[in-house]
This record gives sequence, C-alpha cells and structure tokens, in this order.
Amino acid sequence: MKYRNELKWLIPIAAVCILVFANSLTGEFVYDDTRQILRNTLIQDGNLWMKALSSDVWAFKGDGTQAASNYWRPTFTLLNIICFKLFGPNPTGWHVVSLLLHTCVSSLAFLLLRRWQYSAAVAFVIALIFAVHPVHVESVAWITERKNALSLALTLGSMLAYGKAVGWWMDDKPLQTRSWWLALVLCLAALLAKITAFVLAPTLLLIAWWKRGRLSWRQDWRPALPFFVLTFALGVLVWWLETHHVGAEGREFEATLAQRTLTAGRVAWFYPWKLLWPADLCFIYPDWRLEPAAWWHWLFPTSVPLALVAAWRVGRGLFIALLFYLGALAPVLGFLNVYGALYSPVWDHWAYVPAIGILVPLCTWVAKKVSIWWCLPLVGLLGFLSWKQSAQYRGKQELWVETIARNPKAWMALSNRGLSLVLEGRVDEGIEHLRRATEVRGVYPKAWGNLGSALLRQGKYEQAIEAYQQALRQDPSLAGFARKNIGGALMMLGRQQEALEQLHAAHELAPDDDEIRPATGNEAAQAVGRLIATLDREPKNIEAASSLADLYLQQNRAKEALPHLDQVLRQQPDNLIARHNRAIAAFQLGQFAEARRLYEDVLARDDAQTGTLNNLAWLLATCPDDAVRDGSKALELTQTALRQAGGRHAVLERTQAAALAECGRFSEAVTVADAAFQLAAQSGNKALADSLRDQITLYRSQKPVREGAPLSP
Repeated sequence: MKYRNELKWLIPIAAVCILVFANSLTGEFVYDDTRQILRNTLIQDGNLWMKALSSDVWAFKGDGTQAASNYWRPTFTLLNIICFKLFGPNPTGWHVVSLLLHTCVSSLAFLLLRRWQYSAAVAFVIALIFAVHPVHVESVAWITERKNALSLALTLGSMLAYGKAVGWWMDDKPLQTRSWWLALVLCLAALLAKITAFVLAPTLLLIAWWKRGRLSWRQDWRPALPFFVLTFALGVLVWWLETHHVGAEGREFEATLAQRTLTAGRVAWFYPWKLLWPADLCFIYPDWRLEPAAWWHWLFPTSVPLALVAAWRVGRGLFIALLFYLGALAPVLGFLNVYGALYSPVWDHWAYVPAIGILVPLCTWVAKKVSIWWCLPLVGLLGFLSWKQSAQYRGKQELWVETIARNPKAWMALSNRGLSLVLEGRVDEGIEHLRRATEVRGVYPKAWGNLGSALLRQGKYEQAIEAYQQALRQDPSLAGFARKNIGGALMMLGRQQEALEQLHAAHELAPDDDEIRPATGNEAAQAVGRLIATLDREPKNIEAASSLADLYLQQNRAKEALPHLDQVLRQQPDNLIARHNRAIAAFQLGQFAEARRLYEDVLARDDAQTGTLNNLAWLLATCPDDAVRDGSKALELTQTALRQAGGRHAVLERTQAAALAECGRFSEAVTVADAAFQLAAQSGNKALADSLRDQITLYRSQKPVREGAPLSP
C-alpha cells in the first residue's frame, strides 16, 4: 500500500519532466557531444560485453580525440557503450536516456524526503521544483553532462540503501548488512560516473547529526568509514587526472590566494541567486575580474561565514543544508584547478548537486508559511522557463548564437560559430567572429588556426600566414597542420623556396598525411624542412636551432635566422659561434652599428677568432654608414687575421684590399686584390674570383667598396 501511495506522486513527476524537456528530445549533438560519442571509438562497434570489460574503460585513460581529453569515467562510459548499441549516432535516443536519468533523480529525491519524514505534498513540490528548474536544463539537454544525473541517481540510491541499513538514523537497530553493501556498491558506481558523488560520505554523517543531534562511533562513523576511504582514493585520482591529463594547469590557471578567495565568495553566492532568480542563464558566463584592491569585492567571501552563523542561529537543519551546499560546491569554488573554469567561471551543470542544499530548506520554509500547493504556479513558471531554455540545446548553431547574444565575449562560442559560418560559405561573417575570438582571448591557437584557414579561402595569403604562425607559436602541437597550410600560401605567393621548406617540415611532422606532397629534390629546402620539424618536436634543441640559423644566413634570410640565434644564446650565453652569427644577421639587416658591437663583443671574449676578425674588418672597410666605417682599424684587424692564418688566404686578402682602398691606398689595393684573385682562381673558387674582379675595377677607378657581403675564412 505504501508503494502504491508513493507511485501516485511519482507518475506526475515523470509526466512533468517529459513535458518540460520535450524540446530537447529532438535536439542534435552539441558542443563536446561529437567528441564523446561520434568520434569515440571505445564505445563503438565490437561485442558489448568485451567492450564493458575492456581495460581501456577501467584504466581511466584519455579518449585521445583532443590534446586536453577527458579521462574515462567507467560507469558513464558503460552507459554510453549500451546507448551506442541501442541508438547508434541517433541523438534522440541519447536525449531520452538523459531525460529518464533526470526523472529518476527527481523521483529518488521524493522517496528520500519521504523517508526523512517529510509530508508527501512537501516532498512532491520539492522534487518537482528540482525537476523543472532552469538551472538544471544544461545537465539534461546537454548529453555530455548527463553524467551529473547518472552520478546523482546512484548517489541517492546509495543514500536510500544506507538509510535502510542504519534504520534511517532514528533508532538503534543492528546494521542491515545487505543494504549496507548495496549502498557501498552504489557509492562506488556513483563515484565512477562522476566524482561529484564525493558528497555522499560526509552527507551520511550530516544526516545523522541532523536527526539525532550527535554522532557516535558505532552507529555513525564506523559504517560510514569505507565510504570515506573510497571517496578519498578516487578523489585524489581524479584531482591528479584533472590537473595532469585533462589540462587544468598552466598560466591560465595561475592565481593568488586572495584572487581565489574572492572567486570562491562570488561563486558561492552566484548559484543561490540563479536558483532564486533564474534569468539570463548562459552556456558560457562572462568572466569575472575580481581585484583584491577593490574593498567591496571582499563582501562576497566575508559574507559566506556570516551566512553560516545566521543559519546556525535559525536551526541545525538550515545550517546542515548550507554545509552540504558549500561542500558539494567546494571543488569548483576556485581553490582547485578545474578545466571547465578555463571557459567560464561558473557553469549551470556545476549546480546540479549543490542545488539540493538550497532548494530543500527554501521549500520547507515556504511550506511553513503558506500552503505548499501555492507553489504549483511557481512550478509552472519554472517549467515554462526550462522549456524555453532547453530549446537552445537543439543544435550547435542555436547554442552558439544564443550564447553570443547573452555573452558577446564568449570566445569559445565566437570561435565555434565563426568556423561553422566559414563552412557554410559565409566566410566574411566567419572571419569577423574568429577575429573577435582572438581579440577577446589572444592566446587561442585553435581560433588562430581557423582564422588562417578562412583567410586562405579568401586568397588573403599574407594574413593567413600570420594567423597560422600565431597558432604555431601558441601551440606547437599544431605544427603539421600549420606548416602545411603556410607552405600552400607561400606557393600561391610565388615564394617557392620557402614553400618547399614548410611543406618538407610538414611532411616530416605528419608523414602519413596524404595531402602533404613536398616536391622532390632541392636539398637546401629539405634540410631546412627537417630542421624546422625537429624544432617543432623539440623546441629546446640547440643543435637544430644553430644549424637552421646557419642555413638561413647562407640564404641571406637574417630575419628568419634571428629567433633561432636568440634561442641558442638564451640557453648558451657564451656560445661564440652564435654570437658571431648574430652579428652577421645584424649586418644583413643593415644594422651596422649593432653588427660592429656584436663582433667586438666576440673578440673581447676570444681575440683569436679569425672569422670574426675578417668580418669586422670587412664591415669597417665597406660599411655605407660613415659613423661605423674605419679603414685604419679594418687594416689593423686584417693584418692580425693574416698573422693568425700563417700564410696566403684569398678571403683575408680580399678584405685587406678593401681596407687599403678605404684608406685611399688604391694602387696597393689593386696589387693585393689581384694576388687574391689569382689564388681564388687557382683554387676553383669562382664566386670569390668574380667578386675580386669587380672590386679590382673599382680600385682602378679610385673607388672603395660599399655594402659587400663578408665571407668567413
């Protein structure tokens, strides 16, 4: 009879849930659903039982579909395996399961409240308000987040079994072992669905304290202890995975203790306000800029303990409810790094469990003031708002458009909407969205990469190259994709040599990519490509950086050589070869005073560097800048270099001739240059011989050399 009486309350709860969330049942897969389902090879194909027992499911591995991938949540993954067997890629079936899970949570909440001696009417209204509240739409309509409902359903089921095992905390009956074991198994399943089930263990003690006003070792602590052990073990594991595997670390998550405290206070008050006034709900909320210097920002965290003190004075029940709320919310208050906080400081689905701690005491208080049935119009209003809210989850575009309308600085929404517009052929609009995304969040490699692709479609090759280079600088893992497209853009600009280098690099990084077809031959381009690929894989490889800089300098591409030389010097400040090459780069760029300073710096460290002596002498003899040129000094340096060489040397004699000409000693310059020409010709150095022939002509005309490139001996 008791169960029949409860059933008449549960059927309306289920009917209301179906009515309110009907909008979402015909929805598509939205953000992250594709990765979790359509591109998730683990849940697809193969024998159901083999998949369920697979070590991949139980090893908490990542899904491998993106750099910052989620780890497997075994219980949730098992549900997805079953759903894929039943529904395949049809989203309707997945939405139905999400709705059933939420209905189950609402029904279990009603049953649990009844076991706690709440009247049927009060328990019914509380369950209804939980079921239809707009803040919970995200956990129901977004398939990826139905793990909230799965975990909470298992948590409430565990709580029901535990309550039966301990006599509902009201008497001193012996522990019912079967119910206790069932509760422990359900607790483990809930934790393996989502770690938000960690609230179960402390809640068991909070309920005992609420019911009896005291805690005892035998009745309360001992039966609850295994639940704490399970929670602690899996909690530490999930924290490690969130930080080191999912990607909740790095510069984006750096914050002082004061900033984290301010954020925690703001978050703690955000959800009660949204539960009381569910207006302007948003998929991605605007970022908060809380500054410790602003005194009023401290009102948020300081008022939290004051609220607890006030609740204690009102009664133990309200105090325990607020403790539950804050405890359930603790992981996302801001003291711990959570990957979702990278996109938004708060999410509606984070309130799915904590909301119980606000809604239960609030509805109970209302029931004491007015007839609980007066709440039914409120249920209707909340249901209507949820029905409207669930419509934005019917497709990706609806979600992004609505999010941008409510939060114009939602950079992730801007980027995804921009990409979809480009794919629809609305390239100009797509580029506008992508540019706004990069303006809001400068360090956003995916948006820069998508912007590069959009600009490439429009034939804006120079701008596309800049965008790809930004993406590459911000995320080296995009190297294969970026360099392939940079190579294509350079080819369209007619810069074939540079294009081949980028394509060879892309081929080295992604040899299985059939779209990359680097031309054969051109050994210089292949060598540069190999070195670029090496540096993309190993950014701190000094040998590769030095070799690449050398190749660029040989091609008179000093601007491209500079970052690699600077990299070497940051790691090896005393590297004289890199310092020498840095001076050559400055010379090629026309930075003559800087080149002189750098050459002199090398010689101050080691005056036996013959190549540096020669290059500095050449600079002083031929520089077009009167302030830098110094023929006498050039002649002195050349003579020192010749003594160190210990014999005839065509390159050094070429520099000596230029220094003599700068000093006005043209006849001597002709004699020295002619001798150097004979030596170069005999050794087969045609380039040097041709250069000397031209210079001899100048000297015979009583003219010195200007702007010639130095040659190292």
